[in-house]
Amino acid sequence: MKHWICFLIVALLMISVNVCAQDDVSEDGGVYKDGRLFNISPDRKMINVGGVNTPEGLDIYMNRWFERFEGEIKDLGRKIDDLSNEIKELKKSVEKNAESSQARTSTEGNVFKR
Repeated sequence: MKHWICFLIVALLMISVNVCAQDDVSEDGGVYKDGRLFNISPDRKMINVGGVNTPEGLDIYMNRWFERFEGEIKDLGRKIDDLSNEIKELKKSVEKNAESSQARTSTEGNVFKR
């Protein structure tokens, strides 16, 4: 019985070493561009500098990223403005229908009153 317990402990230790000894692999491990592996964002462009293809500078990439982000914010602002205008029109329509309904009931009188 002791042999089985020792065997089980040794086996568990061997398995735990294999599990813990694996390399950490991050999601952004690298991108293949022009046949080479770069540790960059997938949407980062390659540029030719002195005959060598390299990733664009971080300042250029971040500028392009923020311009795209600002464009998306402006689009959302336009959509919010459009929705605000639609809500205003709906409020006007509801108020107009409420006024016409009140005018109609006041002129017709209460039919159900005995």
